[in-house]
Amino acid sequence: MNSTIKDKLIQLSKESGLETAIKYVGSVDLFVKIAYGGNLKEFFKGEGIEPYTIKGDPPVMHIHPLVVEKLNLPDFNKDEKVLGDFRYNPQVRDTLRYLLNTRLRKYTLLSGEERWKVVGIGGSVGFGYAFINKRDVLGKRSRLQIYEQIIKKYKLNSFK
Repeated sequence: MNSTIKDKLIQLSKESGLETAIKYVGSVDLFVKIAYGGNLKEFFKGEGIEPYTIKGDPPVMHIHPLVVEKLNLPDFNKDEKVLGDFRYNPQVRDTLRYLLNTRLRKYTLLSGEERWKVVGIGGSVGFGYAFINKRDVLGKRSRLQIYEQIIKKYKLNSFK
């Protein structure tokens, strides 16, 4: 019986879209539990969704809400979670000496979909916040150094 429901949900997702299948059962968590036995790795693979993305120039990193939930990160405030301190150096890759406090910031799209964006601040420099002066925004190389460390620390590739 369960495999029939599972198969029907996966088929509904493929034919009508993931959003429709999620609405049918009530939540993303319940969809993953029923259709993929609670296995996030299988969910991402089966639905063709990335657990995290790094896009743009300068690069911006987003982490899927299900992964954020699974990581069980401490809250910084209502819309931010603490990722921790990471090192970077804009000139030399081997000696990462500057420190940046990073967080995940939640925002909601017009469709109601939740997203989590990596943001960071260290002294007057950082990225992802509107109040940071343009000259103090970290560039591509520094951000990628930080993103690599986040992926490694939280084993984000294990969800792929």
